Amino acid sequence: MRGGVTADELGNIDFSNKKTLIISDCEGYEKELFTINNIEHLKSCDVLIETHDLFDLSISPYLLNLFKKTHQPPIIIASLDDIKKAQTYQYPETQGIDLVTKKIIFGESRKAIMEWLFFKSS
Repeated sequence: MRGGVTADELGNIDFSNKKTLIISDCEGYEKELFTINNIEHLKSCDVLIETHDLFDLSISPYLLNLFKKTHQPPIIIASLDDIKKAQTYQYPETQGIDLVTKKIIFGESRKAIMEWLFFKSS
C-alpha cells in the first residue's frame, strides 16, 4: 500500500502471479489513474473505485466504458446520505440517542451521495 501512484506506475506493477484487489479512493483523479494505456494490464485484478462525480460528472461513465472490455459488469454500491445514516445505523453505543444527535455523529456533510464501482476480473 502506498500514499499515491501514477497511471504509469500502476501500469508497471506486476500483477501476473497473484490475485489482486485494487482499492481506489483518489478524490477525483480516477480518469488520470485508470487509462486506456494501463487497463489491459489490470484485467486480472478486481478493482473497487470510489467515484467522485461531484468533481466531474463524466468520471463514472468514463470508468464504465473503460472497464467493460476487460471486466465483468460492475456492482454499483451507493452510500447513504446523513439523514438515512441517522435513521438506519444501529449500534449499541448509539442506542437511545435521538435522530438529530445521530445525524451529527454519523454525518459526513458530503455534497453528494458517493458511489463505489466494483469491477471483477473476467
